[in-house]
Amino acid sequence: MSISSFSIAQSWRIKDAKKTKGLLKTHEFVPFFEDLIKFHEGETPYPKLSPEQLEGFRKVVTNWKNLQADDVQLSLRQKGVDMRIGIDISTIALKKQADTIILITGDSDFVPAAKVARREGVEFLLDPLWQSINSDLHEHVDGVVSGFRQSKSGKVELSDFSETESPESDL
Repeated sequence: MSISSFSIAQSWRIKDAKKTKGLLKTHEFVPFFEDLIKFHEGETPYPKLSPEQLEGFRKVVTNWKNLQADDVQLSLRQKGVDMRIGIDISTIALKKQADTIILITGDSDFVPAAKVARREGVEFLLDPLWQSINSDLHEHVDGVVSGFRQSKSGKVELSDFSETESPESDL
């Protein structure tokens, strides 16, 4: 089997695009299909299925039975997250619910939210975690801070902190 763009509940994907929708629509019926096939193969009072119908049910059951763990992926996609964060920043600023907002990003998508926050008197700080900052965003923040040390590998690693040291001690 091979990955599709169709996702189950916006997070699970099955690799074969052609089979994905059919598998998703039939998932809960597979045990029923298996029983139907067994009944059909023996003597049964149930109405006989046409060869095409029986083959269709067998195909669905076979596809589900042949599905391997690596055929299914968890797909976490961002859909409108930046917009929602921007709305939250604007709401917090307009309702005067915070004196300071610290945003962890370097993404210029937050320029409008940063402008609103600053216009409303909220201190707007940025922690880009040592990534580059878009110049448009840098222009609209009150400061750049970092709550974590950069490790030797260039990544933030919580193991870099001793048990007595907290990230706040670097502020």
